[in-house]
Amino acid sequence: WLNDLENIPMFLALGVACVWLDAATETAAWLFMTFTASRYLHTLCYLCGMQPWRTVAYAVGVVCMFVMSAQILVALVR
Repeated sequence: WLNDLENIPMFLALGVACVWLDAATETAAWLFMTFTASRYLHTLCYLCGMQPWRTVAYAVGVVCMFVMSAQILVALVR
């Protein structure tokens, strides 16, 4: 559960920054949904002991946050 406590606040901060900076709104909406789905899948895979799918779900969430970070940087440079 510590994994959720590390990733979800970071996602929320990045999400707020994306919204405030109006950073690629269509893409951001898909990233928000994908991140949320990946966290649900990560938790489900964790509870069922499904490796390597737990790692795959975690990696999808991390990639979403990296893309959000890139969108924020692009919006700041604009």
